[in-house]
Amino acid sequence: MESTDREILIEIRSGQAELSVRMDRIESRLDRLEQSVIVIHEREAVTAARLDMAIWGGRLCFGVLGILVMFTSIFAPKLWEKFTHKPSPEAERPASLTVSEVLELIRLELARRRE
Repeated sequence: MESTDREILIEIRSGQAELSVRMDRIESRLDRLEQSVIVIHEREAVTAARLDMAIWGGRLCFGVLGILVMFTSIFAPKLWEKFTHKPSPEAERPASLTVSEVLELIRLELARRRE
């Protein structure tokens, strides 16, 4: 009877050894999975930070564009008028003429009409 008990004990111990090996394999797989999950979480955090920066940058660009459009709509017509306006020859005359200059202009105009 002892031989059968020994055989059974040997079988139990070999079964326990197999279970121990399997458990070690499962634990190593779980460790790899945990490391993968940690890496995924780190990448997710980096992606979220980049997305936040992109949204912030987009808002900043949109604000600058809005200010540019506002500035252009307010000041562009005045600047366009200033740069494209050509003064007429009449506008070059001084606003106040002396009496002798007025008489000279009248005399020149009359002489031109006679011709």
